[in-house]
Amino acid sequence: MIRLTIISSILAGILLSTVCEAGILWGDAGIAIRSTSPSSPEGQVLNSKLIQSGDYLWILWTDTRFDPESQSGALYMQCINGGGELLLPADGIHLDDFGIIPDESAYGAVGDGFGGIIVGASNSSDPEIPKIMQKYSIEGEPQWASPIRVERMLTTQYMAPYANGGAILFAALEGPQMKLVLAGSNGSFTEQVIFNPSSSRSAIAEGIITNNSGFLVIGRIIHSANTNDLRYVSLDTNGNILGNSLGYIFFIGRVNTTFLQHTYNNGSLFLHSGENFTLVGQYFEPNGFPVWGLYGLTLVEEPVYSFQSCESNHCFWLQTTEFIEGQLRTGIQEYNQYGNTITDWTAIGGEYTVSAAYTPVSDNNGGLFTLMNTNETPSIHVQQFNPDGDAYEGYELPVPLDTTSFETFMDQSCMIWNDLLVSYRQDRYSNDNNGLYLQRIENIIVSEVMDETTPLPSGEIVINTYPEPFNHSVRLSFNSIHESTVQLNVFNILGQLRYSSTIPVQRTGVINVPLDLWFLSSGTYYIAIEQNGLCSTKRITLVR
Repeated sequence: MIRLTIISSILAGILLSTVCEAGILWGDAGIAIRSTSPSSPEGQVLNSKLIQSGDYLWILWTDTRFDPESQSGALYMQCINGGGELLLPADGIHLDDFGIIPDESAYGAVGDGFGGIIVGASNSSDPEIPKIMQKYSIEGEPQWASPIRVERMLTTQYMAPYANGGAILFAALEGPQMKLVLAGSNGSFTEQVIFNPSSSRSAIAEGIITNNSGFLVIGRIIHSANTNDLRYVSLDTNGNILGNSLGYIFFIGRVNTTFLQHTYNNGSLFLHSGENFTLVGQYFEPNGFPVWGLYGLTLVEEPVYSFQSCESNHCFWLQTTEFIEGQLRTGIQEYNQYGNTITDWTAIGGEYTVSAAYTPVSDNNGGLFTLMNTNETPSIHVQQFNPDGDAYEGYELPVPLDTTSFETFMDQSCMIWNDLLVSYRQDRYSNDNNGLYLQRIENIIVSEVMDETTPLPSGEIVINTYPEPFNHSVRLSFNSIHESTVQLNVFNILGQLRYSSTIPVQRTGVINVPLDLWFLSSGTYYIAIEQNGLCSTKRITLVR
């Protein structure tokens, strides 16, 4: 426990944002996972997925090289280490056990946490055709003596890590039923049927989330064209169902599209568009309890055409595409765990017109990166926003090879891997040939730094808050002197502890923490931060 010492003055530190040149680590063109060189096989990359496992990255994709006239593709994969080396043969290895994959919902994958990967796929949506799961090493070798074959499942899209190198597979069956397959790291497995209401026509699996307490699975039960209900089932870390296997209803009505975010603030965030395409969210505690009421919370009342989300420092960002002033615009906005907005809606892309935007990722410092296509064809832009929602200057990624026959970018995505941004893209150069490329980037933006006119004292913690005074949400920033845990406490003027939090810090430099002190009344408070025996305080004023 910190003993509160009120300090009459705190050294003022002004946070500035600076831009520096991005560091391209894997060459101007990036790594060719599936190149477009004359020696490459004919055919097209139809879709691709990026999976992290321990210190390795995996890319899976479907490829029509076996049958270029086909609208479906065979499944391929490649493994990459941190130095950008391809660990499998050029252009990937073919997973011939899975046959031809009809679409991207027909395959899924999850890392085992130790570098390997578990793949689930099917060459048919016919429930009578078994779905297959197999585990692979970083050398691409199967790890199970025989693959797991699952009967009567429609797809293998939703998977989550399970039990020290295993995986959970969640999908719909024929009719209203759904199934969970719990695969152990050695290839053994068990099955459980859930969501089996007799009054429904059919069911759709919406996703599975891993959190600190176990798992949360969400399904949609379809009763009629305009009436659905969304249900959830909680499981403990051993895969045992907690409560009713029929699921608990948390929304009734018309569901247009959904998006399931993985663990957020140790709980789970689920987003969907309802009537008139408004955006509705539901936040589940780690034990599966829905926090935002029976029908969730309407986050955006205007029609939303697409939406994505990511977590950042115990808050979450929404990226939405809306019809604004006669045109579609894509922008970002930050929310706290109570569904209240922290920042204003800000358009991405700057001076460029965004033709497509992709799922944003946290920059591990309270802000986020977003990846987009712009009207500067061919062009891919990465843009970063700070924790206050301010946009930095975007950076245009180099495009691979010659672009004279370039048509379009197919897929794009990005993720933070070992504190660096990794982006991957699928580029089409003609109707008959396209490529898959991976790039690793550092130092797109220098994080907030202290103003040179107020130099940072050596061995002293400096705290800044914004705004001041504040209503209920306040942005806290402080300099981390050590790579160690920080204890954050909030006291009232009587020295009584009103809020306490332990913050794991894995680097030095400026750390941003959003606080929502909604439960406090108006008045003067003191923030106290302690790290490795060093302590600093700052007075703040809350005005309702």
